[in-house]
Amino acid sequence: MPGDIDYVRLLSELSSATFNVLRPAQLAALQRYAADHSSKPDLAVELPTGAGKSLIALLICEAWRREGKTVAVLTGNKTLARQMEHEGQQLGVPVVRFEGAGDTIPLPDRRRYRRAQAIAVMNYWVMFNQNPVVDSADLLVIDDAHLAEGALDSLYSVEIDRHAQPVLFQALVRDLAQAFPDYATFQDALANTPSRTGTELLSFLDQSAFVDRFRAIVDSAAELQTDIDLRYRWARVRERLHEVNIYCSTRSLWLRPYVYPLQDNPRYADPEQRIYLSATIGDPSDLARRLGTKPIVPLPIEAGQAAETYGRRLLVLNPDDAADVPVRLANIIAAALRIQPKSVWLCASKQDAEEYRTAIASWLGAMNLPAGPTWLLSSLGDEIEQFKAASAGHLFVGGRFDGMDFSTDQCRLVILATQPRAINPQEEFAAEYLRDAGFMMQRLNQRIVQALGRCNRAADDFGVYILADRRFGAHFGQESRRRGLPANVQAEIDLAENDTLLEDNALVARATAFLKRDFQDFDRDLAQAASALPQIANGLGRDDSIAEVAGWLELHSRQDYCSAEESFRQRQEACSTLGMRELGAFAQWCGAKAAFLEGRRGDATAAVRSLDILQHAIARGGVSSWFNRLRSSLLRHQQQAPAARTVNPDDFRVVMIQSFDDRLEHVGIGPRFEKWRARLTAGLTSRSHDQYAEALQTFGTLLGFSTTRPSYGAATDCRWRGVFGNQREVVTWEAKIEHQDTSAVDAHAVGQAHNQASRAWTELNSQGYAVRGVIVTHLEQLDPAAAASIGFIKVVRQDAVAALWTRVNELLGVFASTWSAEVPEARLAAAESVSAYLPATGWLIRALDATTIFADGEALLREWPR
Repeated sequence: MPGDIDYVRLLSELSSATFNVLRPAQLAALQRYAADHSSKPDLAVELPTGAGKSLIALLICEAWRREGKTVAVLTGNKTLARQMEHEGQQLGVPVVRFEGAGDTIPLPDRRRYRRAQAIAVMNYWVMFNQNPVVDSADLLVIDDAHLAEGALDSLYSVEIDRHAQPVLFQALVRDLAQAFPDYATFQDALANTPSRTGTELLSFLDQSAFVDRFRAIVDSAAELQTDIDLRYRWARVRERLHEVNIYCSTRSLWLRPYVYPLQDNPRYADPEQRIYLSATIGDPSDLARRLGTKPIVPLPIEAGQAAETYGRRLLVLNPDDAADVPVRLANIIAAALRIQPKSVWLCASKQDAEEYRTAIASWLGAMNLPAGPTWLLSSLGDEIEQFKAASAGHLFVGGRFDGMDFSTDQCRLVILATQPRAINPQEEFAAEYLRDAGFMMQRLNQRIVQALGRCNRAADDFGVYILADRRFGAHFGQESRRRGLPANVQAEIDLAENDTLLEDNALVARATAFLKRDFQDFDRDLAQAASALPQIANGLGRDDSIAEVAGWLELHSRQDYCSAEESFRQRQEACSTLGMRELGAFAQWCGAKAAFLEGRRGDATAAVRSLDILQHAIARGGVSSWFNRLRSSLLRHQQQAPAARTVNPDDFRVVMIQSFDDRLEHVGIGPRFEKWRARLTAGLTSRSHDQYAEALQTFGTLLGFSTTRPSYGAATDCRWRGVFGNQREVVTWEAKIEHQDTSAVDAHAVGQAHNQASRAWTELNSQGYAVRGVIVTHLEQLDPAAAASIGFIKVVRQDAVAALWTRVNELLGVFASTWSAEVPEARLAAAESVSAYLPATGWLIRALDATTIFADGEALLREWPR
């Protein structure tokens, strides 16, 4: 491998007309590499967007090639591969680009690569696939390293999607719901309604019990014959059904190991060195976790050079508007599109991108703006070049935030439509249930920084970035959540926060002036924001993934379950040292899974030990509702659960505490939280029908129910559907709260309540739901016709609901006074502070059943301890 190379001389020898001088950051990186990092097996090079990482990579590649070493550069898509090839040609180094299926790659080009006569450039999938044709390299450069995860998804996972494979998905969910009734996700999927529990991870005990049935259903699926990608993926995963994790949501079932076994892939293992390039490496330990690599060493670069950025960015925050396109932001977007009719919409998922594409097409027409063309970015990325070449149009992107470069007038407007905290089911699970997983917050910040570089490729570039999801405001409002963001980005965020105080017209004028290259006010205000920043400490890198990566490699790829169990034990101990309670509990869960799989081989001691470890994991992670739900799985496995479904009185308390936690995660504990509480108080005492129905829906969500406002012809005003362990209940609410001359509930309202309760009963009674119909009103009596037809419908006083909210609000305040977003122990303390004051599972059904017709505040609060 190359030793002490003079890269300035090498660049001079190449006589490139385009690249003839090294920037300070490039020179420093190359000198450091040559001096003491050319022999590091896994090396990360992190420099800001536009800093010239490609030139660094190509010079290192050429130095290796000149010593007779084979060199391959991997990129995120064909467009980036062509771009890297073009830069190589401009530099004057020999480059061949591999594209398409292996048998279509010209043999002469492959020979040039094998003989170190040229540097090979290709996208990840050409190198990492089921039957790779391209030989391993001596030096492997992985550009935009985080994007490589997508190639590994296709190689080591299979996703069964509600929309792509509807028959197969429905068959699996139906049988899973029957086998495991305590998983709310399966019930929600059957009802095709949003899930209160989000994405769940199937217990390995339930997974093992269902493996044979799972395999039989998929093997016999007609979609396996028509969907080639599904067939290939299933063939790779089929024999690892005990080892993979199964993530379950109302949208899909995703089968994958928690960490991919990349280290056992020859195309990864063979190279002498692997270099990972990105503007946002962040914590190299987390990159190793995401890709399954060996420990990655970062190339040291001085902070001033690493923080260097290019061009100007005007960030615009959503103050607190839940609309798809809030009016305030819509005015700015429209003004920007009238200057240049192009935009890029970055979304957390493909589903989000598809929905925004549909919504924005309609909105553009309503605003008399050019409607298209529009593109939805595919994995191959061909749409990027089409968008760049167009004079107008809109590109919608799901689940990725780098690997797209738009310079000069190719695009000036980027909208971050949804907050990218989680971009796949495994991340959704971690974000929901492993709240002390600091790496998830780091990934969010990485993606934000990646997104903010799409239109800033040179010193004279500039762009407007709309952070449309209102959660960005809550996120940036907590200093602890800004860790890992460069100082210049923090200053831009501070300026965006200041701009939320501007009137709409003033903000539109600011954005318009910026896009017309009037930067005087912007430069002055940004300089002031930057000067006010405190000294920023990075604070990354505490959490080491070595044992975690090793454990999953041993469990999934090598099936050395005993070694895996030991690795997970080390991981759990490290988490305990760092105070990461839920991550430590998850490490114990992984260790229990490893011991269980060893037990399946006949080791009775391991089988017993597995259940003991699992019990400790449940106890450790009990503040997270997922760990609490594992108790049912454990009882089922031990065959201790009676045939009748028993109701655990604590199940409601666990779900409601999780709901409290979710709310504070969303709004924080500052002014936004107080504003939200005041808005809900106003809504639940309002006599405006729509305002009240919206508040009732929000209140039900806080109480742990999945709440909807169905759109039937005579729609109920709100439906609460709850799954609390084995207790399933539905309450339909018909609101009669407007000011009217009448002083009594009429028969029409009763009829509506009966209709909605009957619909709910028809849809959900067969799934074991208890259904109750309710009218909520300020009125104190029924008229004769209503009284004659009231039947099983109950009438709840509006002031009774308000009294219930007052009690819940008190407990929420107690919870918030102890809660912390960053300290797991504080979350546990917050849960303990309110748990004893929450009612037992089934309290609402019992309160309604205990009343004759009218329920007051005393009836609703009867089981709420004081």
